[in-house]
Amino acid sequence: DHTRTAEAAIAAYAYGARWFEKHFTFDNSLEGFDHKHAQNEEEFTRYISAIRDIEFSLNPASNKITDAEKYTSERARRSLYASRDLPAGHLISDDDVLCVRPSAIMNANEIDTLIGSTVSKDIKQYEAFSHSHIKSHESKNSSDM
Repeated sequence: DHTRTAEAAIAAYAYGARWFEKHFTFDNSLEGFDHKHAQNEEEFTRYISAIRDIEFSLNPASNKITDAEKYTSERARRSLYASRDLPAGHLISDDDVLCVRPSAIMNANEIDTLIGSTVSKDIKQYEAFSHSHIKSHESKNSSDM
């Protein structure tokens, strides 16, 4: 590889190459053919760094979620909370729900389950919704039959 950048090596790594040959020099102005086309220390450092980055990105073992990442991810997720006090029997509407952090029992992606359901027991303002707080659409619909 007689290029001065890492792009060819990155592509080669992605296609399965694991051995790389690179011309290196301490000074590109030295006499001799290879010095002019070789990478200097700064370029070589960037080259190695780029290969290590792609190696890390494509390695399935490096993509495992750490405990710290799990903790942060769970804290960053949004959940469903009551925007005001809701009495038992109340039909839940959009205005009754806050989608905020931290993550609790009902994730934000469960909002369709919540809207249109009936409150089964009193819920205080800013309390996280749980499945035990609601009578689901299914049970409501089956009782209408």
